[in-house]
Amino acid sequence: MTAAATPRRPITEEAFLDAATDLFAQQGYGATSVDQIALRAGSTKPTLYARFPSKEELYARAVEREAALLTRHLFAAYDRAEREGLREGVSLGMRAAFEFAQLRPGGTALLFESDTSAPSGEVSERAVRQVTLRVARIMQPILADDEGGLAGAELLAALMVALSNAGIRHARRRGIRDLDSVGAAVASFAVEGVIGLDRALFTAIQERPRRRSNAPVSRADRRPSRRGASRDTS
Repeated sequence: MTAAATPRRPITEEAFLDAATDLFAQQGYGATSVDQIALRAGSTKPTLYARFPSKEELYARAVEREAALLTRHLFAAYDRAEREGLREGVSLGMRAAFEFAQLRPGGTALLFESDTSAPSGEVSERAVRQVTLRVARIMQPILADDEGGLAGAELLAALMVALSNAGIRHARRRGIRDLDSVGAAVASFAVEGVIGLDRALFTAIQERPRRRSNAPVSRADRRPSRRGASRDTS
């Protein structure tokens, strides 16, 4: 009497997203087929399509997942950083990006590596913006004692986020696997930069308020230009 066959466990959405993330990161969006993703996940194309209506939808869901994981990881580190002194706090916050890249190399590539064949990168851009604003909240009290200095804090935050991304991309392109060491080196650079910066230069930066004009608009101003009309109808 033969033993009963063990029923196969259904393929989860996470398995499809894992397979898609790895293949999109390795090959690019355009070179990756739905068949390849289904095969990597240990499933079939009809089963994949039952969960995701298109490759574009699968790509969007994969990017959204990685963006959510990135912000969760970084924000947890930033919460710890705010409880530390300046030197340790900046170092901890900077190293967190490299920790994520070490843990999720495919997700990091999906979010930050250029892929001209992929759909719009609005999700990854939004994640970078969220991270930048969160870092700016940490930097603002360092730059100014009052409520001022937000524009300068956002500039400093953007520089720090760009620095960590540049370090990660450099390590990936050079084949450096020890991202912890790269992160420690970049963090030391950032720490000395923040400690030694001229804070007055950053607090002096002010966003120019947008002024609304109350002047009446003439009929000529309302009428679209010939160039604008031709662009709209093309």
